[in-house]
Amino acid sequence: MKGKTYIYIYNKFVETSLDFENLLKLWDQGILKPLEAVKPIVEQMLGSIKRANKHAILLRPENKIVVIEYIVETEKGEVSLKIIHAENPSETLKNYDEAKKLGKVQLRTIYEGNYLKMIQATVRANFYNVRAIKELEEAEKEIVNLINDVIDYWPRGLPTNKFTNLAIRSAFLFSLLHVVWPLSNGILVDLLVGNLPACFMQLRLIIETAAKALTTDYEYRFQGVSLHGVEELEKYLQRKNISMSKFYREKFSQVVGKEMGGNTLCLWSKLSENWVHFRGITRRIRKRIEEEKGIPPSYVLVLPTELDEGDIKDIKELTKRVAETRKLLQAFFKIWEKLVNEHYFSVHLSS
Repeated sequence: MKGKTYIYIYNKFVETSLDFENLLKLWDQGILKPLEAVKPIVEQMLGSIKRANKHAILLRPENKIVVIEYIVETEKGEVSLKIIHAENPSETLKNYDEAKKLGKVQLRTIYEGNYLKMIQATVRANFYNVRAIKELEEAEKEIVNLINDVIDYWPRGLPTNKFTNLAIRSAFLFSLLHVVWPLSNGILVDLLVGNLPACFMQLRLIIETAAKALTTDYEYRFQGVSLHGVEELEKYLQRKNISMSKFYREKFSQVVGKEMGGNTLCLWSKLSENWVHFRGITRRIRKRIEEEKGIPPSYVLVLPTELDEGDIKDIKELTKRVAETRKLLQAFFKIWEKLVNEHYFSVHLSS
């Protein structure tokens, strides 16, 4: 039996001509688009709709099931209406109500103002500019490669309990899962809203986190909870008044070697100096205005912003720094693998 799309109001199912694919397309275009498509039918039943205040959605594309609920304001007050696509709408409605009771589906306030529309338009523009601006396309590819690298670093083939145990004992694995992975995706998101400074700041945090996490595993050899080891490392750095520069030169170099420790410090310092510290941002603005006779970078004027040819130099730098970060993480991972094989698998995996 092929599914159909219904409007559910006042305990009544009213069939519509919408099919599953068109319903999803409307949802992708905007939160209120499905409601706008069935508005004539709804207003025949409810009268004029002033506004939609809240919405929720249950989506199971593999089963071609959609439930979109709107709380709309009419002359008679607030009314709940649902747009349902399913073979069995009554059963689907029961499943939806159960999901709401369990908190798996929640009504959210609708903010369909101009600011959200501006964000959406900017993200779309930058997304399509990826194909038009070569440098932007190269940056996107490098960031996606970084994201894919992190996926490849996850240990495979371990039973769930062993993976969980390793994640608890390894600060580096924990950092990959809960810092490096989300921040890598965050860099892509910030690129699409034109927030280039945030892209560089997240790269800096990725490097610092991975370096400290790897040092923790090197020092504590997967003994006990890794987060306790992270706390102890931070206390040690504070007690000895060790700056991050000194940490990379001395403590971290003991883990990865003097050359790699120096390379890590060099990249971390460039990101800090040029993109995190205030003087780096002001220097960039002054150079754009005084030396290049241009206007300030768009990302220091307003966000979100559409990236264009005027941002090519900064975009090229981002691509380079992402590539350098990938190279460091690859080296960190090889060292971590060796640590795991020598000090974790030989002790814990056999038990």
